Amino acid sequence: MEIGIVGTGRVARGLARRWIGCGWNVTFGSRDPEARRAELVDALAPAQDEEPDGGLEGSRRGEVRCRTIGECLTSAPIQLLALPWSAIETTMAGLRFVPATIVVDCINPLRRDLAGRDVPSDSSTLALLSGRYPEARWVKAFNCASSAVLEEPAFPQGRPSMPYCGNDADACRTAVRLIEGAGFEPIDCGGADAAPWLETVALLTIRMAIRNGWKGDCAVRWERR
Repeated sequence: MEIGIVGTGRVARGLARRWIGCGWNVTFGSRDPEARRAELVDALAPAQDEEPDGGLEGSRRGEVRCRTIGECLTSAPIQLLALPWSAIETTMAGLRFVPATIVVDCINPLRRDLAGRDVPSDSSTLALLSGRYPEARWVKAFNCASSAVLEEPAFPQGRPSMPYCGNDADACRTAVRLIEGAGFEPIDCGGADAAPWLETVALLTIRMAIRNGWKGDCAVRWERR
């Protein structure tokens, strides 16, 4: 599987590490790929040295590349948008997705004081982005875990849950595959109208982590019986 990741931060690197272990190829998109390329290869080298996870795409490890954001957007039919909400307009200025690209929105538009979300109360980044880039097929996922958990999701109680939502069935099926490949349990939350709730779950989790001193070592897990 070929995956493009717009962004090179901790969320992007954490998920890339997991997906490379599945044998999937990852292309990072950066505004300065020449400066970032060696840094990313060094950061992901431990994953390439380990034995492959196996079970998804055979025994090989995936490849990691770093290109311009425009080149990244045309490198793969699946894209993860892993940018700060405040950087979307400047970073994506003049760029479009290839029509029918599946784009995973993992953004949390949180206010700096964590008093709420930096979008209208009845909206979400998923709604705003899908309106701005209607050529893509959108799904919300990977916003309900810290970068540390995305990089290493193992917990004594089992896999953490990862809720996702979207209106496109193919995009949601792809999200399930990506979530499982990253080591999480997919939880179907229905259509895109659930996106504001997923962003609120993330906000609540962050506030609980701060209040209880959990730092980034916490994740959502829904139990059933």
